[in-house]
Amino acid sequence: VTVKAQLEEIIKKYPGSEGAANAAGLLQQIERKELSMQTEKVNVPGQPFRTMVSFKNVSRMYYRIIAVDEAFFSQLRERYDDTYWKKLIALPVLKKITQDLPSVKDYRQHSVEIKIDALPVGRYALLASVNEDFSFDSNPMAVQYFFVSNIAYFNQGNHYFIVNRETGLPLSNANVQIWQQKYDYTKNSNTLIAKEKLVSSKDGYVQLSAPKQYEQVRLEIKWEKDNLFLDGNQNRILPIQKNENYTREKFEKENQQVYLFTDRSIYRPGQLLYFKGILITKNFDSKKHRTLVDHSTTIYLRDANGQTVDSITVKSNSFGSVSGKFQLPSSGMTGNFSIVEKETNAQVSFNVEEYKRPKFFVEYQKLKSEFKLNDTVTVKGSAMAYAGSSIGGAKLNYRVTREARFPYPWFGRGKIYPPSRPMEIAHGELTTNPDGSFNISFKAIPDAAIAPSSSPIFNYVVSVDVTDINGETRSAETNVSIGYQSLELNIQLPEGSILYRDSLKKVMLSAKNLSGEPQSVKATVDVFALETPSRLIRPRYWNAPDTFIYSKEEYSRYFPYDEYGNETEKESWKRKEKVLTIEDSVKNGVLELLFSKQKLRAGWYVIEATAKDKNGQAVKTMQYVEVKENTQSPGTIPGYYKASLNKSIFEPGESAQLNVATAADKLWIVQQTRYSFNSENDVQPFSYQLVNLNKESKTWSYPLQEKDRGGFGISHVFVKHNRLFIEEEIVSVPWTNKKLDISFTTYRDKTLPGSKEEW
Repeated sequence: VTVKAQLEEIIKKYPGSEGAANAAGLLQQIERKELSMQTEKVNVPGQPFRTMVSFKNVSRMYYRIIAVDEAFFSQLRERYDDTYWKKLIALPVLKKITQDLPSVKDYRQHSVEIKIDALPVGRYALLASVNEDFSFDSNPMAVQYFFVSNIAYFNQGNHYFIVNRETGLPLSNANVQIWQQKYDYTKNSNTLIAKEKLVSSKDGYVQLSAPKQYEQVRLEIKWEKDNLFLDGNQNRILPIQKNENYTREKFEKENQQVYLFTDRSIYRPGQLLYFKGILITKNFDSKKHRTLVDHSTTIYLRDANGQTVDSITVKSNSFGSVSGKFQLPSSGMTGNFSIVEKETNAQVSFNVEEYKRPKFFVEYQKLKSEFKLNDTVTVKGSAMAYAGSSIGGAKLNYRVTREARFPYPWFGRGKIYPPSRPMEIAHGELTTNPDGSFNISFKAIPDAAIAPSSSPIFNYVVSVDVTDINGETRSAETNVSIGYQSLELNIQLPEGSILYRDSLKKVMLSAKNLSGEPQSVKATVDVFALETPSRLIRPRYWNAPDTFIYSKEEYSRYFPYDEYGNETEKESWKRKEKVLTIEDSVKNGVLELLFSKQKLRAGWYVIEATAKDKNGQAVKTMQYVEVKENTQSPGTIPGYYKASLNKSIFEPGESAQLNVATAADKLWIVQQTRYSFNSENDVQPFSYQLVNLNKESKTWSYPLQEKDRGGFGISHVFVKHNRLFIEEEIVSVPWTNKKLDISFTTYRDKTLPGSKEEW
C-alpha cells in the first residue's frame, strides 16, 4: 500500500515525465487482477473435491461447470486466442456458482482452496471469471479440465491393474479398449485407431501385448456405468529380443567395460605417466560380471586437441588388470590430455601444465578472545616459507566480507528472513613484517535488516593474497563468527531422530562458543509431549494455501483425508504436557541426557534446551524426536504405509524381517520382489503377490542365501482415497565375501645413516 501511494504521488507531481510513465506502469502491475486454478485430474463421484484458486486484487469469482466430450476437447488446441474462450463460454452450463474470496487488500497474490460440489461420472471443464458476464474486456479467466470416475489404474511396463479409485479394490471384468494415436497429415490433426480389447481378471489385471515397434497408446476403461478415457499416452514396452545366433564372443564383447586410472591428476611436460586399467565383461551363462583375462587391447595417449600422441599395446593379467606408462611431450601444447582404450573408448583425463611447487604458505593464528558485534576485530597471521624462513616485506591485499546464517531456523517459522547477501565491509593493502607476520583489523558491523530476535550469526570472512618478491602469490582465508549471543547449543539425536524404548540411546547436548570451542555452562532440558494428528492425511498435490474460507472443522467434514493447513508439519503440533526436566552442567562442551522408559512413552516429543552465555544472554535450541516401542513399531501417527526392516545390512544365512503397518482399512496391495539380475535375460519375469491389510501390521521373513548378494527390493503398490502409493524397501546384502582388506606395517630401518630416525 505504501508503494502504491508513492507511485500515485509521483504521477501527480510529475505528469508527462518519464518517471511518471514508469510509475504508471508499475502501478498498473500492482492493481492488475489475476486469477488461476489447480484441480486434481480425476475426482471421485459422489464426493465434493477441492480446487486451489490463486488470486490477486479479486474479492469474488464466478465459475461454471461444463460437460465436455472427447470430440470437443480435441478441437481446443490454442488457449490464447478469443476463439478458444468463445467456444467455452458458448457451451451449455450444468452449474453456475458465485464464490466469495477472502478479502485481502494488500495487492499481493494469495491462494485459497474452494469446494466443488459432488458430480456424477463424466468429463468436465471448470471455467472461472472475475466478471459475472464472462466478458473479454479486462476480465481474467481461467479453466481447468478434469474427470469424475471411480476407475484408476497403475502399471509396470505392459502389466496393468484396474482398481477402484477410492477403496483401491480390484475391478474385475473391466473392459479395456486400447487406442493408438497417430497424426493425420491430411486433416492436420490426431486420429485414434482402435487396437485390441482386454478384460481385467478378478485381480483387476490385464496385460498389453508387446508391440513390434515402439508406440504410444491410450486406454479407455469401462466398468459397469463408469468410463475413464484419460488424455495421457502410455508407452508399450518392446519385447525382449532373443537371438539364437547371439554367440558367446559377441555377447561378451558388447558387454566389455574398461576402467582406467592414472597415478596423478596433473603432470609437467616431459614427465612419465603411469596408468592402470581393469577390464571386465559379463558372463554369457550367468550374466554376472567377471574380469577379462589374457585380453590384448591398445591404449592411446591424446593431447588437448584430441590428437593421438602415442599408443601402447597391453595384455590383461590373471586379475583382469593392465598397466603401462607414457612419456609426455616435453614441448608443444599443454592442457587437458587423456588416455583412451581402443575397443570401448573408455578414457580418463588429466592436466599437463608448466606448474611450480609453492615456496611458501599463509596461515592465521587462532583467535584467543571472543568479540561482540560492533567491536574492532584484529586477525593475526603470517607468511612462512616451507624451508622455515619468514616471508617479510611481501605485498598483501585483504578483503573482509560479511554473511549471515541462522543456526535455529525454527525461530523464524512462519516468517521470511530478509535476504542477507555477502557484503564487503573492509579491504586494503599491507606489507608483511620482517618476521612474516601481519595484522588485519575491521569493525564487526551487523546487518541492520536482520532482527536480533532471529538469533543470526554473522560470519566475517577474511581473505588475503600475499605476493613475495619473486612474484609468487599465495592465498588464504579465515572465518570469524560473531552474534548477538556468544553461545551455541546443539542437541545431537540418533539418525532419523528416532528413539526406541527397548534400547533408549543417549542424547547428547553440546555447547560451544561461536569459534567452535567447547564451553561449560549450566543447562535446563525440558521434554514436552506433542499432540499429533489423529486421522489419515493423504499427500497434497499443491502447496498449502495462505488464506481460508472454511473453518478447520468444516473443512475436515468436507475433505476428511486432506490437510487443512500444516497438520503434517511437526513444528505446528501443540505441546500437551511437560514429561521431563533435567538440570545439569554441560562440562567441556558435552552433556549426556539419560531418558527413562517410564517417562517417555511411544509418541512424538520436543526436546528444548536452554542456557545462558557468559554475558547472561539466554540461548535456546530444540529438536523434535519420535519415540517408538522397538524397531518394528509402525509409529504413533496414523499413516497409509509404514515399513521397516529389522536391520540395515544383512549377510547370507540371516533372515530379513520386513514389517509393514497401516492405519487404513482394507488395503489391497500388489507386492513384488525385484532381484537385480536374472540368469536368462537380465530381466526378471513379471510376478506379483496380493497382500491385504486392514488397520494392522504384518511381517514377512526372507531367508537370505549367497545368491542374494547384491541385494534386492520389495515393492508395494496400492491405491487408496484417490492416491497412488508406490513404496519400496531395499534389502542390502553386500559383497562382503569379496572385501579387500589392506593393512600397513611401519618399521624403523636402523641401518640407514644419519642422526635422525629414518622410517
